[in-house]
Parts: sequence; structure tokens; C-alpha cells
Amino acid sequence: MVEMHEERIHEPIGSLIARFEGAGIAPLSFRWRRREYTVRALNARWTDRSIQPSVHGFTVTVDSGDVFELSYQEGEGLWRLERIFLV
Repeated sequence: MVEMHEERIHEPIGSLIARFEGAGIAPLSFRWRRREYTVRALNARWTDRSIQPSVHGFTVTVDSGDVFELSYQEGEGLWRLERIFLV
């Protein structure tokens, strides 16, 4: 059985490349704490419309195999790293 460790981060992401198609958003790569991460899989996405402007959430698997939870706030153009799940 694989054990995962969760770290709550809640920090802005320095830069992020995403694909915006129609109503969908897909993060492709990002830089956090001077390190580049490539998204290998988009695991889940959701939108929290109870907050204005709406916040889009994503869990992605990066090239190391770790899972990151990212968020994007509409209108603000602000991307944040919310949590990391380390394998």
C-alpha cells in the first residue's frame, strides 16, 4: 500500500501555462519555488461558484508522480498552489 503525505501550501504560483478552450481550463506546466513542473495528468477539475469571482480547482499529477492541487480565480488571473500530496 502506498502512503501519501499531504502538505497545505496556499501560495501564489510564479508562472503557469494553461490551455483555455471554450469553458474549459487545463494547466500544462508551472513554476513554484524556483522549480519547473510539467503536468502529466489532469486528475480532476471543479468550479466553486459560491465565491465571486468563481474559483476553478484542479488536481494534477506532475512529472515526479506527486499530486498538486491548484486553483485559479476568474477575473483576478491568480493561480495558487493549495496542497501537495507526496508519494
